[in-house]
Amino acid sequence: SNQVPLPPNLRDIDDPLVPEYVRKYWIGERGFDVATLKKFGVKFTYLTHPVKAGAPLCQQMVTIVPVVQDGDYWFHQIRLIPINGETARGYEKDQLGVALPKYIIPHGSRKNWALYNMDRAKYKQTIYIVEGVTDVWRIGDNSIARFGKTLSRAQLSILKNKFMGKRLVLVPDMDDPQAYDEA
Repeated sequence: SNQVPLPPNLRDIDDPLVPEYVRKYWIGERGFDVATLKKFGVKFTYLTHPVKAGAPLCQQMVTIVPVVQDGDYWFHQIRLIPINGETARGYEKDQLGVALPKYIIPHGSRKNWALYNMDRAKYKQTIYIVEGVTDVWRIGDNSIARFGKTLSRAQLSILKNKFMGKRLVLVPDMDDPQAYDEA
């Protein structure tokens, strides 16, 4: 019962209705290709509700990253796309200048019970444990994301049960001294 419904009207990166600023950000600035984004099920849409209480409805397209575990869809992560490139301490400004977290996990999701990309990684002998989903897209099928700086007890239990006998490599976020120290 850890499922949060996907938003409606999901589109692929190469859909003509996806605005150019979306492609410019993910392909141009971040260096991902269409095939990688499609492989990991990355979609794009306009939200039908505000991302935080009291905020206006976000009118720019957002990134939707479905989280699948044991073959079942569990929840999704929302990633705001900075239209003007402004980012500050994990926050993006929306089209009205409201600062919102750049990564949003919908209410009701249990991110501490999930490891992104687990279904692909469990077949590999060496698994890289990274902080976020984009790290997985860069490293590939033999990586999993923990949705943050630390592993929860539930995530540790999943690692023990699903990855016994495999080589696990913790990859800290090298741009974040706190995350590096915690790792």
